[in-house]
Amino acid sequence: WKELDEILTASYVHETGTLLSINATCIDSAGHRTQFVYDYCGKRRHLNVYCIIGRDGADRPIVSAPSEKRSGKDPRAVPLFTIGVDMCKSLIHSRLKLTDKGTGYIPLPLAHSTKAGESRYGVDEEFIAQLLAEVPVTRHKNGVAFTVWVKMRPRNEASDLMNYGLGALRMRRPDLVALAAQLNPN
Repeated sequence: WKELDEILTASYVHETGTLLSINATCIDSAGHRTQFVYDYCGKRRHLNVYCIIGRDGADRPIVSAPSEKRSGKDPRAVPLFTIGVDMCKSLIHSRLKLTDKGTGYIPLPLAHSTKAGESRYGVDEEFIAQLLAEVPVTRHKNGVAFTVWVKMRPRNEASDLMNYGLGALRMRRPDLVALAAQLNPN
């Protein structure tokens, strides 16, 4: 958690020289450390740290209104947002097919070193494999077709990261045009 605090409060230098900071963060509360996640997120609302849980279902929106209470009488320490992962995956996969830079295009630069030996951040082949680890499969029940996402390999954390990043983007709704103008005034 201490390392995450350092990452969340750090500034990062964009290739244009502009300093960037993290605008929002989603932390998945499902698992064996749920109360730790609630406690962490509750103390970092000012940093836009959101407590989330991913749920499948074709009709579930990318981000649902938060639930303030868990089942039972005890209030939850923080609002819990539900991320509709099927909707996220569908949108992300459709945008990964775009080849022309522009609206909806998702750039995935590979990590590399420049000729001067400077290291550049980016993704690697494992990230791409994890991102594409699930595929949509049409199934039928009582004569009705529906889509489920099927894991084709064990690791899919990059897909989760993209889903939750999309959720954070939808929660914050930043002015992307204005932010792009700050990075490249020309």
